[in-house]
Amino acid sequence: FGYCGGGQNYHDNLDGLTYSKSVSMSYIQFPVMFKYIFNTETTSLPYAMAGVQGGFLTSSKVEINGTTLLPNNLQQGKTASTKFFKSNDLGLRVAVGEDFLIGDQLFFNAGIEAYAGLRDINNPDLRHTFTFHANSYNYKKSSNFITGIEFGIHYLITGTANSEKKEVKKSDKKIQKKVK
Repeated sequence: FGYCGGGQNYHDNLDGLTYSKSVSMSYIQFPVMFKYIFNTETTSLPYAMAGVQGGFLTSSKVEINGTTLLPNNLQQGKTASTKFFKSNDLGLRVAVGEDFLIGDQLFFNAGIEAYAGLRDINNPDLRHTFTFHANSYNYKKSSNFITGIEFGIHYLITGTANSEKKEVKKSDKKIQKKVK
């Protein structure tokens, strides 16, 4: 699992007035990834991963023209996190990188990743809340798109199948030496 902060800032000019909006959000994320390792014969292992990811919104903040916005017409009883945005997200995640062997079955990894949300993250109440200069804005779907770098340390747990493969490789080498 992981923690991610993100958001957006944008400016527009409507009827001669400048409009700015700033959104910040934080999620706890739970990815389920499949990993393909390209070369297992060295201590440096390039990989590619792909999968799905779910996330839970932990906090959010919206500012319009520098003022924190807490509209009164949203449903009462919702937390600050979910007044504006849905409390969860679901999307696709991909990553490429490299694992570096630093000890017995212990690896350091570094890579780049991208996540594309599949759902509209705006709460339905938010879609009808905002007007600017007495005009309603046209609603546009919003979804998360996040890119970043990743670093980590992980331990590779091997079962008996991998131990048996190692023993087979050792015996194959012995047989090859005897044949020569």
